[in-house]
Amino acid sequence: REDHMSNITRKTQTGSLMIEIIAVLGLLALITPLLFQQISRRNEEIINTQIATEIRAVKDAVAAYIQANEFQIAQNCSLTDENDSYTATPDGEIYACDAVNTADIVPFFSGTSDILADYNYELYGYTVPSRSDSAGNVSDYRPVIYATISRNVGESFNLRRAARIA
Repeated sequence: REDHMSNITRKTQTGSLMIEIIAVLGLLALITPLLFQQISRRNEEIINTQIATEIRAVKDAVAAYIQANEFQIAQNCSLTDENDSYTATPDGEIYACDAVNTADIVPFFSGTSDILADYNYELYGYTVPSRSDSAGNVSDYRPVIYATISRNVGESFNLRRAARIA
């Protein structure tokens, strides 16, 4: 009888051990997808942060280029007259400037110049009154030059979220 009872105890212990193993495997099956989702989200955030940092650096380089070369860019945009004075642009009129060569921006960029080649740069300009007399007659204008920066076609990444971060 004692042997019979010990056999039942062993079978019960073995059965409960099996149930514990199945329970642990079930928990792992539930947790693993959640863990992989979290890792995937973290990786996406890291990539978006890197892209945002890249976009910020490119934006700063283009802004520095525009600031350093404002007069030459204004001439290319037809914002000056033959006397090299800024001229009035009709209300709402925006002029496209000559294309920007990536090599011109490189001195203003702190990263690798390969990154600059991944983008297209377009400059636009117009003038606004900067000085007028007491009668309201405008005597001087100043240029407003801005750039649009777009990723080259064929390069893919989620710009919407990265731009919000930038």
